[in-house]
Amino acid sequence: MMSILVGALRRWKLRRGLRERLAGVDVELGACQLHRKFRRVELGKERNKLERARLTIERARTMDELLKADQALTAIRNRCWQLTDQEGEAARRITEAEAKTVDLRGRAASLPGESFQNEVDRRRRVLSQECERARQAKEGKAEKACLELLAQHVGGLAALVATAEAVCAKLPDLEKRIAELPKAQAALDLGTEEIIHDIDATLRQTRKEVVLGSYDKAAQRIHEVESLEGTLLERMRRRQQWAREEVDRWLSIDTVAAPFPELRTFPAVMTGTDVERWYALRPRVERLAMDLAEEQRLSNTPTKHAGSGYALSRTHALRMTLAESRDARKLEDFLRAVERWG
Repeated sequence: MMSILVGALRRWKLRRGLRERLAGVDVELGACQLHRKFRRVELGKERNKLERARLTIERARTMDELLKADQALTAIRNRCWQLTDQEGEAARRITEAEAKTVDLRGRAASLPGESFQNEVDRRRRVLSQECERARQAKEGKAEKACLELLAQHVGGLAALVATAEAVCAKLPDLEKRIAELPKAQAALDLGTEEIIHDIDATLRQTRKEVVLGSYDKAAQRIHEVESLEGTLLERMRRRQQWAREEVDRWLSIDTVAAPFPELRTFPAVMTGTDVERWYALRPRVERLAMDLAEEQRLSNTPTKHAGSGYALSRTHALRMTLAESRDARKLEDFLRAVERWG
């Protein structure tokens, strides 16, 4: 008997608490401000569930029935706030998209290029249409698809404007760097001269692309110019290194270095000016080196035939000069003569 009374008392207390909870959930459902029809329909379903829960609470005879009613109230409340959160999130994303579009349009307004401005306006209109379509969505899936598409369009417009801004910000600095290149020193050989020509031509085309508003193409041109600039600077660096190595090589030969004290004035790390100065001096150094080599060559050349002792004729293959060694036929004759002589 006592256990029956205890069970009845527990059910009475739980039922009283559930009635209070149900009243609270009812108030929360009434406070939901939903604008989308499909969500209001969902909210209506939750109201129907609430009425069924009310009946269950009043008619329940067992603790299990009351506990199931408790679980139903929790699920109804959670669904109510889920619908509210979804509504707020969708509205927030649409509002943010509109604000972002206004901001991007304002940033783009100061950038040159008619085609660019036309493209920005076109994308702005598309975004406005997508915002309205998202607001008028008839179901959750359609709204989700609209919001995803809206995010893609905003991202595309942001990328378009960011590219244009990056080009306009980078181009003046790039033009300044190119203008400050020591082009007179750089153009000491055909290779670097061609690179300089390519840089100037590509930079001119970049300016045209900016005026036209073709910023994607302009960005690609800037990348090409920067790549060419890097190639040119590396080529000049290597040329300075090679020039220093040439100077060191001649300095190691006393008979060549002695007549040219200027060789010792070149710094350990040569600049473009130093290279230019070396290129002016190098022909004289090389002529002296060739003259000394020719003298050594002549002193090493036999004057008589080994067997007969007769003097070698002036046209004998062994008497080939260094200058004549550039002639492939004469060089072959010389090598055959050496072989016979040996």
